[in-house]
Amino acid sequence: MRRLLLSIAVVLIAVLPAAAQTQETPAAFAIGDIVEGEVTGEATEAYFTFSAKQNMVIVVEMRRAPDSQLFSTALRVLDPSGQPVADSTGEVSSDVTTVAFVAPANGKYTVTATRSRYSSSTGAFLLRALEVITLESGATFKDTISNNTYDRYFALPAGMAVAVSYRPLDDRYQPTFRVLAADSSGILKTLAEASAAEGVTMMSLLETEAGGLYVVAVTASNSDYQYSRIDVEFELSLEAAG
Repeated sequence: MRRLLLSIAVVLIAVLPAAAQTQETPAAFAIGDIVEGEVTGEATEAYFTFSAKQNMVIVVEMRRAPDSQLFSTALRVLDPSGQPVADSTGEVSSDVTTVAFVAPANGKYTVTATRSRYSSSTGAFLLRALEVITLESGATFKDTISNNTYDRYFALPAGMAVAVSYRPLDDRYQPTFRVLAADSSGILKTLAEASAAEGVTMMSLLETEAGGLYVVAVTASNSDYQYSRIDVEFELSLEAAG
């Protein structure tokens, strides 16, 4: 696989309470909202819906809530016709799970928030769906990760050679810069990752495949979000290569 880099601009809203619901009456939320739910011994799946438009690049993220004992998160997403567009439930997972897909149609998408089939852990979680902006050649983007906004994501243009540059703009925390590709189940697999100190620019060269979905993420660990003060600005830029 080749390399990739990118960043995401998505504005997050305050956490919204949304009790786990039955599959017949899922809780609705909007793209950009953060909602809460819980996996229990009796209710191992919680159901939610959000609306998206055709061709939107969507990242759905589920993370262990602060002080929760849910250490194995997993997601399943169905499109408006009930067909799966992402499913990580068969993976050995951790306390943060992300899946990505290009919305095949306008309409309502159903999210099942659960745990890996290999896990018996229970606890509260935070869930969000994000519309991911695709970086354009010549574009430079500044953004921040913080305890309120969590990780940032961007998509790369498909079918071209690109050079992606990442530069942190302060030294209060060193985020991890990650380049990922979505597999056939929408699971984001890491192609490359690195961190850099303030003012140090890192560059990755990548030829993206036509029809593929590539995402760049600037992240912190879930434990750092819970126990550290994070508010770090960074800069990303994209240029055509070759």
